[in-house]
Amino acid sequence: MTRTVPIAAAFVAALTAAAYSVAGSSPSISSTSIAGANRGLTTAAYKRLLGGPSHLEAAKDGSLTGFEQPEGWTRLVFPKRKLQIYFNGGVKSVVVTTWNKAYKTAAGIGPCSTVEQLKKAYGRKIRPSTFNTQQGNVYVYTMGDLLFAAANLTDVTAIGLYDSKAPGASRKGGSLSYAGFVILADQISCS
Repeated sequence: MTRTVPIAAAFVAALTAAAYSVAGSSPSISSTSIAGANRGLTTAAYKRLLGGPSHLEAAKDGSLTGFEQPEGWTRLVFPKRKLQIYFNGGVKSVVVTTWNKAYKTAAGIGPCSTVEQLKKAYGRKIRPSTFNTQQGNVYVYTMGDLLFAAANLTDVTAIGLYDSKAPGASRKGGSLSYAGFVILADQISCS
């Protein structure tokens, strides 16, 4: 029996190391998900996927401190994961955001990366968001469905996932203008 315990412990340790190795090889931010959370899921689906703790907040036409969104919007907050999911009056999400520096793209870019690193990693693939560029200062960069917030102009402060192909996405009031607002207004800087 004494030999079985060390062998079992070694086996469990090897499996744990292999799991960490596999998890470390895939990016936690992709063009379709952040920490495994895709857009378009329900609150219950996110809770099953991400676990707890979490809490749901409903906007009250700007009266909820820290959540100044239009009436009818809600967000599901996962404080330990530093992840928020936004719903526009419906049951399926429209924006997923994070300020967790542990989450990174395949190129190694995540919250707390510098804008210089972002530009070096993606070059011409990233573009300034029209709605989040003021007086030549770019506060949000886009790349497909990903948004990279640079609230302080030098660092990626948060990353978001939105629907760049939604009808009217690039028009005022479309998904890009809203997602850019959310990622700048409601996010805590990277940590």
